[in-house]
Amino acid sequence: MRFHYTAVVLAGLLATAQAADDIMPPTGLYRVERDSNFGPRRFPVGEHAQRGEERRATVCIPAQDGTAPVLPPTVPGASCQPVPGTITGDSLVLVAQCPLGRISNTIQRSDSTHWQITTEAAWGTPGKQPTKRGGGVSRWTRIADQCDSR
Repeated sequence: MRFHYTAVVLAGLLATAQAADDIMPPTGLYRVERDSNFGPRRFPVGEHAQRGEERRATVCIPAQDGTAPVLPPTVPGASCQPVPGTITGDSLVLVAQCPLGRISNTIQRSDSTHWQITTEAAWGTPGKQPTKRGGGVSRWTRIADQCDSR
């Protein structure tokens, strides 16, 4: 399962790592449910995409050495440039400016076991108004303190 916002989250954490510790999901195993409209049609949580991609996943966030926990990298940084993140209350906003558009992620901690990540993107020809917009919401639920090492 691909999480297109992951590269933005990873890059943005470099600028806000210390304060992000209180907002980001800690090390552990998570159930992730998504609702997105990045493709030609909208797929509510639990429905399959046209290519049969499942909208639910189990994700492990491994322990880190002295830094904030990070989400698993699935998208290379490419040439997207992170904008310094901002923290307001229990929310962390991360933005990346890419050659073909802009990605914004808002990570919100609901309680000690639940997080919500809202992604918004606008893509198009560089220097022109965006021609495609998309977004999605991922709900993360912590189901174990440690990941299965198998």
